[in-house]
Amino acid sequence: MLVVSPRPDTLEEARRFAGILGDAGMAVRAVVVNRVTPSFGSAAVPQGRSGAARALADFRALAEREAAEI
Repeated sequence: MLVVSPRPDTLEEARRFAGILGDAGMAVRAVVVNRVTPSFGSAAVPQGRSGAARALADFRALAEREAAEI
């Protein structure tokens, strides 16, 4: 099993490594894409400076950046 992050460079590296393992007689039977952040829905983020509101806005921004790279 290979575990990769959802970025083009790490996916390509995992593909190359799977080939090396295959050449050595070790089959890769599973690939896990790790660190994919959910969008946490589409409801409006509450205005204000609360920690929860800032965290929700930050998580949504991170999810959008990750989705753009997949």
